[in-house]
Amino acid sequence: MLLSSAPTRVAVHDPYISPPYHSTMTYSKKAPSPTAVRATAVAALSFVVAYGGLPAQAASSRHATPNDAASQNAMREDAPRHRISHEVNDARGDLAALLVVEDATEAIAEGETTSSMTAKNARKAVSLWPSVRATLRQNGATLTQVVAVDGRIATLKRDLASGKMLTRDSNEVTSTLAPLFKIAGDTVPSGIHYLDYLGRSIALDVRGSDWARAQRDAHFLQLQWNAARPKVEARHGGAAAAFDFDRASRTVASAVEAHSASRTLAATKMIGSAVDTVETVYG
Repeated sequence: MLLSSAPTRVAVHDPYISPPYHSTMTYSKKAPSPTAVRATAVAALSFVVAYGGLPAQAASSRHATPNDAASQNAMREDAPRHRISHEVNDARGDLAALLVVEDATEAIAEGETTSSMTAKNARKAVSLWPSVRATLRQNGATLTQVVAVDGRIATLKRDLASGKMLTRDSNEVTSTLAPLFKIAGDTVPSGIHYLDYLGRSIALDVRGSDWARAQRDAHFLQLQWNAARPKVEARHGGAAAAFDFDRASRTVASAVEAHSASRTLAATKMIGSAVDTVETVYG
């Protein structure tokens, strides 16, 4: 996947003001370049593997809050100021750490790894997720969103013993990660991330000779793209990106309808490339 580098504004709900009164604070930031984010992600992962926790850049600085009651009360009374000062670093850390989990599972789903590397990447995703989950929850992820990932990660962990189904398991993890990128500060809509997941899913369907599922996934791909297309076209460079995706989606649909494995697998590669192009219009 590509990451947007365009300035973005992220709304942060203030939980310290009781309903029905709500306060929304915003901050502006320019998301780091893909190279910088991936470097940060690798550093975060190295720290996790060595020490079992996220480094300061990838973890919320609020985690260091003293546990005594007086300090907790003082922080709560002064919460808005603390939230403003830490939110940017939290989002950058979330994005870097989330990217490590996604990269590990995406590589497995795309068949880019050897069997030993597949197992290593799966263990990486399983071990890192609890820390990523904690920071995302503190920064706005809903319980429903993280529980969805919990279930997929649990399945991946279970299947590590046998080594079977890891490719499908990993792709299903990416589907539940998709909505979390917005919370972590990415400007690419969740629906675009989901298109990437569906393209990989169709490839897996075909490799397993599951043409019924391939047809369903191709149908969902078109529905998802129909919903996303108007906003893509409205952006600078969006018309050309939309044209590329239209062509890729038509090719997939035709290949799946014909039950042609070779054509479908080639077409899913077109989907992956078209998704990358669509992502560029967001930054």
